[in-house]
Amino acid sequence: MRAQLEPLTRIEGGWYEFQCAPSFNEGFAWMVARPFDVFIVDADLPTEDPGNIIRSIYSVNNDALIITVSSDERLASGTLEAGSDLFVHRQRALTMLKPTIDDLLDSYLDRRKRSAD
Repeated sequence: MRAQLEPLTRIEGGWYEFQCAPSFNEGFAWMVARPFDVFIVDADLPTEDPGNIIRSIYSVNNDALIITVSSDERLASGTLEAGSDLFVHRQRALTMLKPTIDDLLDSYLDRRKRSAD
């Protein structure tokens, strides 16, 4: 998935930093070390349960926005039940993710600002 998502780092007008962890353990270490607003979870990882990944993210950052990507639509309900905010089929991921991330972050930051006022 890293190769598929790498073009997101080069999209003009992106106002966010993109990090891609090579493993769940490294990604979890990053989550503990610094905050992230949006997580893109690869539900097709052969050795990891996407539900466990999503629950682990929320255990560290309960304000996170989580987008799950998979080539298997049957995983959608389980990942959404685990707390994913959005499920995206892998074939549509690259074209949908940039505008979706922008929209989610705009909404998220607006809510955060309103709750601070």
